[in-house]
Amino acid sequence: MTSASSARRPLLVAGLLLALGAPRVDADAYPRQPIDVLHYDVEIAFSDAFAFEATTRVDVRLLSDATEVRLDFEGPTVVAVTAGGQPLPYRHDGGRLSVTLEPRGSVGQVLPLTVRYRGRPDGVSLVARPNAHGEPVLFGDNWPEGARHWLPSVDHPSDKATVDFAITADERFEAVAPGRLVEERELSGGRRLTRWSAPVAIPAYCMVVGLADFQVTRLGTADGIPLSLWVFAPDAGAATPMFARSVAMLEYFADLLGPYPYSKLAQVESTIRYSGMENASAIFYAEAELQGPNVDEFPVAHEIAHQWWGNSVTPADWDDLWLSEGFATYFDALFYEHIEGPEALRGRLRAGAERLVALDARRPGAIVDPEVTDPAEKLTPLVYQKGAWVLHMLRRRIGDERFFRGMREFYRQHAGGNATTADLQRVLEAGGGGSLEGFFRQWLRRTGMPELRVSWAWDEATGEAVVDVEQIQEGAPYDAPLDLAFPGPGGAERRTMALATAHDTARFGLPARPSELEVDPEGWLLHRATVVAPATTPSADRVRVRDTGGPGPSDGPPREVQR
Repeated sequence: MTSASSARRPLLVAGLLLALGAPRVDADAYPRQPIDVLHYDVEIAFSDAFAFEATTRVDVRLLSDATEVRLDFEGPTVVAVTAGGQPLPYRHDGGRLSVTLEPRGSVGQVLPLTVRYRGRPDGVSLVARPNAHGEPVLFGDNWPEGARHWLPSVDHPSDKATVDFAITADERFEAVAPGRLVEERELSGGRRLTRWSAPVAIPAYCMVVGLADFQVTRLGTADGIPLSLWVFAPDAGAATPMFARSVAMLEYFADLLGPYPYSKLAQVESTIRYSGMENASAIFYAEAELQGPNVDEFPVAHEIAHQWWGNSVTPADWDDLWLSEGFATYFDALFYEHIEGPEALRGRLRAGAERLVALDARRPGAIVDPEVTDPAEKLTPLVYQKGAWVLHMLRRRIGDERFFRGMREFYRQHAGGNATTADLQRVLEAGGGGSLEGFFRQWLRRTGMPELRVSWAWDEATGEAVVDVEQIQEGAPYDAPLDLAFPGPGGAERRTMALATAHDTARFGLPARPSELEVDPEGWLLHRATVVAPATTPSADRVRVRDTGGPGPSDGPPREVQR
């Protein structure tokens, strides 16, 4: 997801420091129940002002004997609940639809619960309002827990399901939804029926519909997958170049990770509140991103990367949201590294580090923070930029071959399902990455980053550079490698220093006295550093020092990729 507001102004983070080494405490307290939704079959008919009548069948498999099933449902009026044509007692209050099973359900049983209801768009999760051109449009905007406002569902990413949509609306509207187009048929009275079928399980927040007078353009195919652009006609000229490299993006991610998981990729102009929302196979973009003279590719690569990370491999709970947002942010940057070179990746990471420094100065937080219980409040640079940095540092720790092989294996094992950070850790450790327990604990569950005071001197007698590094941040020292470069007459000599204590010293034999010290020259460590010449160094021996690894002054907050 890309947040339209946060892309242009700083965000606050709610949360307190989770002490290093403390036992895991989870913020995601969604009440699980022993059921598994297998499929949603949604028939929804829109009339004047997009008021709707709907019938949704929810195929529920019982994981234990049960007398009741509870669905998240808030807003519409329930008319009836049946199973196999037989009415069932129900209660609809407090945002829950509680259905009494008569007779008692048994473990393994699949119940086709059918809910008939009617309602109107709530303006938040199902949004009907004129677009920028004054034309009536409607869009689902489900993330994070909005499906419940128009779909009876288990509205939590841990319970994914397949979904079919049968959408009836005025014939002036094209209807788009996840999955493949099954049917489009004109009805009497100037109405049109459109059926979409998504046979691959997706989270409820991806189960959306869009209605507008679209101009649809075919963008080509990638590995047999058709790509299309759905835009408001007045914006077609400005918007089309934004998606020119969509095919290349999809092909790159498919080559890197595995086949694209869905039957199509529609990229849709919309009136959602986020700059971009990665709905499976039907990405929605805010109309402002596609209008005006300064349209660019932001955030197309991020949203396409989400088709693998977030949609196919979905975090099992909100505490592991970084597995979606951090992954999409980093793989977005990897695409630009692929086409533009390493500096494109480093530039994006540096910009992210600047945002993290600014955020930490206002209110520190951790990627996994038990004090942050609202999923929407997790949409900060912590899960995006710091999550991306975690992957980048992981890549440095285990090497490119193991890292990318591990990413492919992690995707293979969890494609179409759910995953946790522990699952990622197990895959990478099994691939020869060594124990990563300490790595994930220090980078996911504590605030801030290493703050380093670096000094160095040249020992003429031994031909060595002596480097001192103090960790001056609050809390325990970080355990991390610190890359150093010593430019000299024959080129730069590169060395790595292991940081493990509050004050580490290392000596490096070099062929000649270097002209300067470069700290983290290739940008592999998230940190802040001050590099100084030690006071004990004679003035004649003082050399110029330069830090190239940590964040520096910012020209203003970059557009932050979210969702």
